Amino acid sequence: MYDKLHQLFGLSYLLHAQKYGDWRATQPLIVLVHGIGVNYNIWHNVLDWLGDQPVLAVDLLGFGQSRKPDWPDYSLTDHARALHKTIRRVAPSRPIILCGHSLGTLVSIEYAKLFPNHVQRLILCSPPIYLQSDITKRPLREAIIKTIGKSFLEAIDSSPQLINVINQYKRTQKSFHVSREGLSPFVKTARNSILHQTSLDDIIKLPSLPITIIYGTLDGVMVPANLRSIERQRRDVTISTVLAGHEIRKRYGKAIAKLIQG
Repeated sequence: MYDKLHQLFGLSYLLHAQKYGDWRATQPLIVLVHGIGVNYNIWHNVLDWLGDQPVLAVDLLGFGQSRKPDWPDYSLTDHARALHKTIRRVAPSRPIILCGHSLGTLVSIEYAKLFPNHVQRLILCSPPIYLQSDITKRPLREAIIKTIGKSFLEAIDSSPQLINVINQYKRTQKSFHVSREGLSPFVKTARNSILHQTSLDDIIKLPSLPITIIYGTLDGVMVPANLRSIERQRRDVTISTVLAGHEIRKRYGKAIAKLIQG
């Protein structure tokens, strides 16, 4: 009944979220948004360096401990609206710094597009910002398959039998897991939020706000040319790199924390 009412009225869902730090502090709230197939636990190597700064780490719709309804498209708009509902519930009037990783960067861009008055700053970690022409190129296509799981692109229109294949991603991301219940959200998110994105155009058109982009020099999923295109067209963008891959390990986590604190 709960999901049917949400579907009938097009209601967004509240996300599972975890609070960290001292929320009595007056500084902006740091909102951490994870990537595909994982959950809020990927941020532990960042949280270790943030001390008492107020932080909200969420599980995106369809992932972690958040609800996994079948009816949404799991578009970036769906994810951003659920994130907005959650933030407004726990911190209704507080300015926020959105820090996303991988898919979470695309959700963060969409959030800033839909709710520009609520965002003080964007920090985008390993943003998979693609044009459709990028995805057809062999090196990037192979990198996506390696990162997300063997036969990933074929899994977009496939059956639950590929759960075990998708879970091969656990070799590179310890928090990665796709359950039978979570397969539909995973596949829809991959298709509608990553492969069919318009994030490059969207980020260029955002109202003025500080945007920091960081990525690992060993990350094969990145398209640095797209990031340089953003930097050329926006004066409020800063790009930095770290010797790391796609996953947030200790070195990468420390670098992200420094950007947040800075």
